[in-house]
Amino acid sequence: MTADEKREADDRYTPDEVDALARAACETLVARPGTVYDYDVEAYQRIDRRLVEPGAYPSYDPAPDRSDKPLSSSIEPPTDGKPYVLRIGGFRRGDVFGPYEAAMQIARSGISYADSLGNGLFEHLVLCRRYGIRPTFEAPTMGISMPFLEEELDPFRKRYRRRIQEWAAWIKRVEAVYEAPILLRSGQPWVLFGVDSPLALFLRSAQRYPGKTAKELRAGSGAGRLCSNSISPQDRAAQLRAWAFIRKRHMLIRAIMAQELRAMIAPDALLIDNAHTLPVIDYHALGEIYDHPGVAVRPGYLDDSALRSPYVGYAVRLFADLTGRPPVASVRINMLASTTRCIPRSHAVHQWCDEAIRHGVAGLYFWPVDYPGGSGQYQGVMAGNTDPSTHGRERWNAMLEVMSHLAGTQRFCPPPALVGVLVPDDALEICGWSRVMACFVRLERSKIWSRLVSTRRLGELSCETPQCRTLIAPAMPFTTHAIIDALLHFVRRGGQLVVTDINFAQHDMEGRQREPFPGQPQCLERDVPPVVNNLGDGRIVWCHEDMVEQFVNNSGQAWIYDVRCDSIRQLTGPSSWGLAEPQPDIRLQHYLYEHSSSWIMPHIDESDEDDLDHQRVWS
Repeated sequence: MTADEKREADDRYTPDEVDALARAACETLVARPGTVYDYDVEAYQRIDRRLVEPGAYPSYDPAPDRSDKPLSSSIEPPTDGKPYVLRIGGFRRGDVFGPYEAAMQIARSGISYADSLGNGLFEHLVLCRRYGIRPTFEAPTMGISMPFLEEELDPFRKRYRRRIQEWAAWIKRVEAVYEAPILLRSGQPWVLFGVDSPLALFLRSAQRYPGKTAKELRAGSGAGRLCSNSISPQDRAAQLRAWAFIRKRHMLIRAIMAQELRAMIAPDALLIDNAHTLPVIDYHALGEIYDHPGVAVRPGYLDDSALRSPYVGYAVRLFADLTGRPPVASVRINMLASTTRCIPRSHAVHQWCDEAIRHGVAGLYFWPVDYPGGSGQYQGVMAGNTDPSTHGRERWNAMLEVMSHLAGTQRFCPPPALVGVLVPDDALEICGWSRVMACFVRLERSKIWSRLVSTRRLGELSCETPQCRTLIAPAMPFTTHAIIDALLHFVRRGGQLVVTDINFAQHDMEGRQREPFPGQPQCLERDVPPVVNNLGDGRIVWCHEDMVEQFVNNSGQAWIYDVRCDSIRQLTGPSSWGLAEPQPDIRLQHYLYEHSSSWIMPHIDESDEDDLDHQRVWS
């Protein structure tokens, strides 16, 4: 083996290294349709697939946690006047619903956008026109070789431009069937998501071009290789810089795709993403690319029932606060890829959606497909799940009820929280991210309204009204002089900084030891009294994480926890549904189907629509 060949071999990653990196970064590397996911995209560690016998799924139906008193009329309506973006995706009616039955249920629930209403695109387009629902399309992402190296970016842009041109021409042909404009339609949402996670994108390049990939990583971060078990501060800091570089490159590719997409379909296109709570991505770049980042959150993966609802709030805040954009949330109530830990029943569905709404989503995206819980079990739309312990129809109806409350309602824009949880985006290992989430969940369970504050946006604290009064720092072992100066400025102006990380600001981004932060104690234990240091007009508090609540004043914002999907309209007021004008004269006929056979599509030309509410084409 030559020296060059040896270097190439050394720059590759073994399967064991790939596995360790995926575990350490909470990544998904294998996500093919119809297969079980190798890695969970929601939890903070890899979770085992749980096989459940048919009829044995455990239910989760918490008692409603709500006040019957109406929201105060003195609260200024916190809204931007816009309606909720309500969308259903991944839906195939199959043999569960008749075509009119499915479309009618969705339209009457106020869902204004749909990826698919019928069996096939033609039926979908006809039903959209008939019921006034706008068809939604996903931009091309599948089957495209994604770049990573800088030399690959320009050729990729040209390839993707050709793909978008082809796709736009195809949409024009679709318009002929739909008989209405789609490409230049005002307010039309377009979904652009990335198939690859940051790690998967990097590793594919590292396997194809190990030397070039290592060289670019070293030039961009100072680290020539990803490592999951770095120990020294210098090595850990190098890994943080490497991950930041990879995430930035990951979003640069998405930006190229978005630029080409907007150029072809409309400069003011409403661009929506479909990401997951994990893995961690470059949230700031995400907010620069998309109008509404999409976040899919799966509370059903969590064994601890007390964490499920706050976890929804965390996922929404993660994307809303760090991107600066209101996200469209998909609160997943379906059977999950690694098997759900519980079946959410009606109260749970409403509770989780209430949590998403009060934290400021732009809309909800309903994914109704149940994954199989074990070999050979049902996979399809949840309303058709034949296992009674999955409560399929109940989940379906509960989500449609939630949507019906939000349809015709101005969306809720929560006021800025007076309490912030500090997030040093590019300086957190996965254990640091888990501590950030744990801090937010602790506050949420105590009904202390808070938000996530990125260290990239610390300068904004001085100009917000009302400004953030308390910052909590649950994890920040690595930081920069600029961040420290901004925090000290915040305190001197009257802010309160509550630190629960004994290693707070211990190293700079090169891993070098820093001067101790003012008043830093030797330990932060439950039985050790807090250490309080006055600085200017504010103070720095060092305490154990269990003591945080006693230093937080949440006066004036507790009313937010009474905001629910079924009460939101009395607070924000009505809005137009966003539905297009229905055209009931458009009808499906037998001759539109294979062989024009009535036994293939029975009752499709029934004229009495009142009976269609109860019609079941196939039982």
